[in-house]
Amino acid sequence: TPHFEVGYREYPTNHPPDPHYHPVVTEINLIVFGSLRLQNQILTKGDIFVLDPWEISNAEYLETTGIVCVKYPSVNDKQVIQPWNSV
Repeated sequence: TPHFEVGYREYPTNHPPDPHYHPVVTEINLIVFGSLRLQNQILTKGDIFVLDPWEISNAEYLETTGIVCVKYPSVNDKQVIQPWNSV
């Protein structure tokens, strides 16, 4: 549907960071299992976190982690942030 999408993904321990933001999309995420660090907070199984448009996602996966993500609207607007020293 163009209004929203639902996905599930597993990230291995120490998965390389994927710093990015969405100028339009809002993400609602549920941690099914595992743990991660996001914005200096440790989140674990059962935690829900929301990433609003323009908010940077730069999760560090502390262990293998499964996440259900609801994105709305359903558009591909992901903007990857390049590290300043790789330019």
